[in-house]
Amino acid sequence: MEKPTLAADNTQKDTNNSGCLVDWSWLNGRKLTAVTSDLQTMTLTFEDGQTLKIQALTYKGEAFLSFQPYKDPKAGPDESGR
Repeated sequence: MEKPTLAADNTQKDTNNSGCLVDWSWLNGRKLTAVTSDLQTMTLTFEDGQTLKIQALTYKGEAFLSFQPYKDPKAGPDESGR
């Protein structure tokens, strides 16, 4: 499996479309005030109190990272209603 590459505009390009691409631009310029971790979750806390939780999980025997929220919470639902 090819690894995604970082494009000149700092967006990730998935060269083989085998994974998910996420627009992380909503985090650009935000300042962290705290980072905590336990055996299951790493939590980033920003100046405005919002948090980003990161977990390493498995699905059907394959490892993946889970991010909550995975998009700007102020953006509203996408086409799928999420």
